[in-house]
Amino acid sequence: MISCHNLWAQPFRCTGDLILTVAPEATESRFYTIDIQNNPEPQIIFNEFSTEPTPYINAIGYRRVDNYVYGIAPNTRDLYRIDANGNATFLSSIEELNPSNNYNAGDVSPDGQFLVLLSGRATSFPWRNVELILIDLQSNDYNTTVIPIITLSGEVVYSLDIAFDPLTGQLYGYDGHAGRLLLIQLSSGEINDLAFQATGTINAMASLFFDSFGNLYGYAKHLGEQGIKAFYKIDKNSGALEFVLEGPLASASDGCSCPYRIELLKSVQPSETVPCSEVLYTFSLANATNAIQENIRFEDIFPPGFEVLEITGNTYNGQIQGLNTGTLIIDNMSVSPGIDSFQVRVAIGDIPPGVYANQASLNNLSIAIGSTELSDDPATILLDDPTNLEVLPLEVIPEDQLLDLCPGDTLLIDASLPEGIFEYTWEDGSNNPLRPVFEPGIYTILIENECETFEVNYIVEAINPDLELDLGADLEINLGETILIHPSISGTASIYYNWNSNNDQTLSCTNCPVLEVIPTDDATYTLTILDDNGCSQSDAINVFVNKDYNIFVPNIFTPNGDGINDRFFIQGQENIKIKSFRIFDRWGSLVYAKNNVPVSDETAGWDGYIKDKKAPTAVFVWLAEVEFIDGEQKVFSGDVAVVY
Repeated sequence: MISCHNLWAQPFRCTGDLILTVAPEATESRFYTIDIQNNPEPQIIFNEFSTEPTPYINAIGYRRVDNYVYGIAPNTRDLYRIDANGNATFLSSIEELNPSNNYNAGDVSPDGQFLVLLSGRATSFPWRNVELILIDLQSNDYNTTVIPIITLSGEVVYSLDIAFDPLTGQLYGYDGHAGRLLLIQLSSGEINDLAFQATGTINAMASLFFDSFGNLYGYAKHLGEQGIKAFYKIDKNSGALEFVLEGPLASASDGCSCPYRIELLKSVQPSETVPCSEVLYTFSLANATNAIQENIRFEDIFPPGFEVLEITGNTYNGQIQGLNTGTLIIDNMSVSPGIDSFQVRVAIGDIPPGVYANQASLNNLSIAIGSTELSDDPATILLDDPTNLEVLPLEVIPEDQLLDLCPGDTLLIDASLPEGIFEYTWEDGSNNPLRPVFEPGIYTILIENECETFEVNYIVEAINPDLELDLGADLEINLGETILIHPSISGTASIYYNWNSNNDQTLSCTNCPVLEVIPTDDATYTLTILDDNGCSQSDAINVFVNKDYNIFVPNIFTPNGDGINDRFFIQGQENIKIKSFRIFDRWGSLVYAKNNVPVSDETAGWDGYIKDKKAPTAVFVWLAEVEFIDGEQKVFSGDVAVVY
């Protein structure tokens, strides 16, 4: 093996850029970073940083230990290193690579030791992945290990790219046949293709890459469409796809990123507020550098009229400056590997309505990861954008209100305003904006903050509706009986009905004037009626169910054709199901059988014939399995005499 190194190569900075190699004709490559901008609508921008075309290079991965990108030239099976200017340096020919295979999928292991390739074979359908290849970037001769793959399902898979999760080290792929994520074990070559549900919506996920928070993204080709142009966010836990937007067309591409850095997200709740209120900013930090980052300086300069009140959840220590001001600084923070967050409570002063945007920063980072990291608003698809807070005018101005109080009712007055932080003072000195009222009168409240002051009168008047309700005396019924509950109502206003029960499954309706029910257990039915004034009355009735699990079966019948007692059948209350009915002669031979017939159905009974001949005068034995309406099942038996 022969290698040649460019002494003037310029390493990348690990700033979270998504790096893409695009080869329109699969003969030479150009290198781009992906940027999402408002222009004026969100769109993906490809920013080329290569100075001249390089050999066609694919299966690229970012190596954290030296900040270069490594990849394979599939046409020649050569290993290349790409620098920040897009220059490709030939390193070695990898003789272990099979010329019959293609090499589109690759990434560098989190420890920087291996360029990992997932080879494919597209000479026969279905296309398939066949091997994992580990190229040792730490060895002088780039020792190479080839591991055959095996899938859990036994079916073939075909992934065009792979990517390592920076937080867990798990290697992911994406099967274009089934359209689902793959979990790949580096040591054994085992591919778990059953962990995620197949979607079938993406048949070519050409590029996969992670950010520092462990979020997975892909650049894909839609099923049935030409070219690679769809940017997706992929849920690595469920495998669900979230389409972000469409970008420039790429006929052949591969992507990678450097997630081994510190990233800062800044969100605000609520995202809309009014003057003289409070909001809560959440700052989430992801440290994927695998090392504690010391002496970090956090800084956030809020717009005029904003005041920092409190910091909670800060596990990064450091010296906090700027409480009760508009500038928050935390010096000498210690950021451990992983993801954590803290919250900042901010007061919004008496400021004009509008959108207020600002961005926090992390400073004193190492040069290799960009020195300074600006916050990103996770609520938008733009990258590294400020976090917006919209301040709305206070449009809800309370007015005096006239309220009605029904006899015997309690009226709950709610004087709270939907936005802002106010102090509430009633005429009796109480301070809760919610006040229960039991009698007519005038109730006055003072609502105030630094921006506004309101005085509101609630005038409560009594009304006397002629509304009465009676459901009658409690009832006792037999199991399976249907009853109608007729309420007795007096009053001239329009009536609204609301039925409910402790046995809701028996309710035929909830808003009908008359309730029809078939209760299977003791039940209580309650009716609440409401008139146009908002006054209500309620009453309840108890229904007790007598569970008499009996049927009636005669012990003699006369199938002589006179139309009287010509058939032998089971009789009983409604809603009983005869699951099986069997009749035997004295020697035990089956002479009649029926399944799943209703009770008291004469046509389903025995007509006295045995194989087209009249049964002799004799005594026969019968056996019945019966199911009652409440699900209870019983077996009954007896005998019947045939007499002519």
